[in-house]
Amino acid sequence: MIRRPCLPSTLLSQSGERCEISSQGQSELVANNGFQSSFYPIVEALYKGKPLETLFTTRNEQYHSQLLRGAANAYSMKSLTDLETQVQPVIDLFLNKLEEFGARGTKPVDAGNWVQYFTFDALGAINFSTQFGFLQTGTDVGDNMKTIDGLIAYLSIIGQAPWLHKVLLGNPVVQKILPLENYNEIQNFAIRMIERRTRGEQPDAGYDLLARLLEVAASEPTEKEGEAKTKQPPLTHAQIIALTTTNILAGSATTACGLRSIFYHLCRNPSALKKLQTEVDEAFSSGALSTPSPRYAEAAKLPYLDAVVVEGLRMHPATGFVLEREVPAGGAVICGEKIPEGTVVGINAWVMHANKQVFGEDAETFRPERWLEDGEERIKVMKRCNMTVRLSLSPFFFFFKDGNEANDFSSSAPAPALASDATSP
Repeated sequence: MIRRPCLPSTLLSQSGERCEISSQGQSELVANNGFQSSFYPIVEALYKGKPLETLFTTRNEQYHSQLLRGAANAYSMKSLTDLETQVQPVIDLFLNKLEEFGARGTKPVDAGNWVQYFTFDALGAINFSTQFGFLQTGTDVGDNMKTIDGLIAYLSIIGQAPWLHKVLLGNPVVQKILPLENYNEIQNFAIRMIERRTRGEQPDAGYDLLARLLEVAASEPTEKEGEAKTKQPPLTHAQIIALTTTNILAGSATTACGLRSIFYHLCRNPSALKKLQTEVDEAFSSGALSTPSPRYAEAAKLPYLDAVVVEGLRMHPATGFVLEREVPAGGAVICGEKIPEGTVVGINAWVMHANKQVFGEDAETFRPERWLEDGEERIKVMKRCNMTVRLSLSPFFFFFKDGNEANDFSSSAPAPALASDATSP
């Protein structure tokens, strides 16, 4: 792609069959029924020798809608907040391990790795009521983090010329030579957990995401208005595997990236850390936050905490990929320009989040106050151009315990490069 600077409300670049657009253009493309490009299926895992489509990878709009309908209840905000209790034991273990390996603050700890150990185990608890053992062992169990890094590297390169995938890992001959399906530790774990659950071998499991998805799968197919009722269940066995595996593989890396960014920027900005600590301490003192572990509904009411989370995610988006869409038949008008059908268009969060016309002259500076003090109209524009996924605030209380138990981020030692390992291909 050939890029040229221009206003955030216009087409950013166009070259041949690819162009990069602004967030306004992305919204217009979605409104024009733009669908995902051939970039996405590259990361589809194999299941029983065939590519397993997910919400992230599928280019089939009907399949995507059916999968989304089946998962909607499990992924609702109420369902996710109900799962907070599943995460608390993982948070406790995470804090204990940091104290153990850091000798209660006297030894340096690679927090970047430990944060991702946490996200893997937390998502294991949320999805399957079972931790993977990352925190307990302090290691990359099954080399899953290494595998994700390799997958991202492959996608970063081959995604720019998706046809190459057909002669590489997408080649059926290569797939027969390399046992790719056997190497997919997380997917195979998900398969085992689903089989155990359906056989009734995990009676102590909570009402986790797997339980919710299996509940949907067991329900009667619903008849959508204007469509004939089919015998296919709302979710199939393969689709549950796809959903839970994606939750772990994609969720662990992106959530870890967000946490690293927030912790890193708080380390680098003592004034922001002090202001946040004061807000949290006062909330504990007033009873606005439960002791010792606050709930999401309580945390969501703290304005500066919310601003810190949003700003941390803005400063280091979890992906550096251009989020591609393919212009549908008949073409589309995007930002006032006619784009022919079949053109791949997209927007890069890193470029958008550094746009000074949107976020101000200090766009590359960590300043949570911008989300509270920059004026109603400017904040509306920033929210519209903010491409990060909002994460639950509960995990961000690791380092903000009640009263004197607060962990100290204010060390005079140089801040570790927490964000350096984040997913940013």
